[in-house]
Amino acid sequence: MILISDLSTKTRLLLDMSDAKVLVDGKPAEFKDLQIYSSANVWFEREKSSHEGIALDGVAKRIEVNKKK
Repeated sequence: MILISDLSTKTRLLLDMSDAKVLVDGKPAEFKDLQIYSSANVWFEREKSSHEGIALDGVAKRIEVNKKK
Protein backbone atom coordinates (compact mmCIF):
# COMPACT_ATOMS: atom_id res chain seq x y z
CA MET A 1 0.00 0.00 0.00
CA ILE A 2 1.11 3.55 -0.64
CA LEU A 3 -0.28 6.82 0.71
CA ILE A 4 -0.27 9.65 -1.81
CA SER A 5 -1.32 13.26 -1.43
CA ASP A 6 -2.08 16.08 -3.82
CA LEU A 7 -0.58 19.18 -2.26
CA SER A 8 -2.77 21.57 -4.24
CA THR A 9 -6.05 20.04 -3.01
CA LYS A 10 -4.75 18.44 0.20
CA THR A 11 -6.38 15.18 -0.93
CA ARG A 12 -4.92 11.96 0.48
CA LEU A 13 -5.47 8.55 -1.05
CA LEU A 14 -4.41 5.10 0.10
CA LEU A 15 -3.64 2.87 -2.89
CA ASP A 16 -2.82 -0.76 -3.50
CA MET A 17 0.50 -0.71 -5.33
CA SER A 18 1.20 -4.44 -5.45
CA ASP A 19 0.99 -4.54 -9.28
CA ALA A 20 2.35 -1.07 -10.00
CA LYS A 21 5.21 -0.55 -12.43
CA VAL A 22 7.94 1.38 -10.55
CA LEU A 23 10.43 3.53 -12.50
CA VAL A 24 13.35 5.63 -11.27
CA ASP A 25 14.89 7.80 -14.01
CA GLY A 26 12.96 5.74 -16.55
CA LYS A 27 14.46 2.44 -15.42
CA PRO A 28 12.60 -0.36 -13.63
CA ALA A 29 13.11 -0.24 -9.86
CA GLU A 30 11.78 -1.78 -6.69
CA PHE A 31 9.40 -0.06 -4.29
CA LYS A 32 12.16 0.13 -1.65
CA ASP A 33 14.08 2.39 -4.07
CA LEU A 34 11.38 5.08 -3.64
CA GLN A 35 11.93 5.55 0.10
CA ILE A 36 14.44 8.37 -0.34
CA TYR A 37 12.07 10.52 -2.41
CA SER A 38 9.38 12.86 -1.16
CA SER A 39 7.87 13.50 -4.58
CA ALA A 40 6.76 11.04 -7.25
CA ASN A 41 4.25 10.85 -10.08
CA VAL A 42 1.61 8.18 -9.54
CA TRP A 43 -0.87 6.96 -12.15
CA PHE A 44 -3.80 5.16 -10.58
CA GLU A 45 -7.38 4.02 -11.00
CA ARG A 46 -9.92 5.01 -8.37
CA GLU A 47 -11.60 1.89 -7.10
CA LYS A 48 -12.97 1.55 -3.58
CA SER A 49 -11.93 -1.74 -1.98
CA SER A 50 -10.41 -3.10 1.19
CA HIS A 51 -7.45 -5.26 2.10
CA GLU A 52 -7.21 -6.95 5.49
CA GLY A 53 -9.71 -4.46 6.92
CA ILE A 54 -8.02 -1.35 5.48
CA ALA A 55 -10.15 0.79 3.16
CA LEU A 56 -8.38 1.58 -0.13
CA ASP A 57 -9.18 4.41 -2.53
CA GLY A 58 -7.71 2.88 -5.67
CA VAL A 59 -5.00 0.90 -7.41
CA ALA A 60 -1.61 2.35 -8.40
CA LYS A 61 -0.64 1.39 -11.96
CA ARG A 62 2.64 3.28 -12.37
CA ILE A 63 4.97 5.15 -10.02
CA GLU A 64 7.71 7.28 -11.56
CA VAL A 65 10.50 9.36 -10.01
CA ASN A 66 13.08 11.48 -11.80
CA LYS A 67 16.11 12.22 -9.65
CA LYS A 68 17.14 15.85 -9.36
CA LYS A 69 20.51 16.46 -10.94
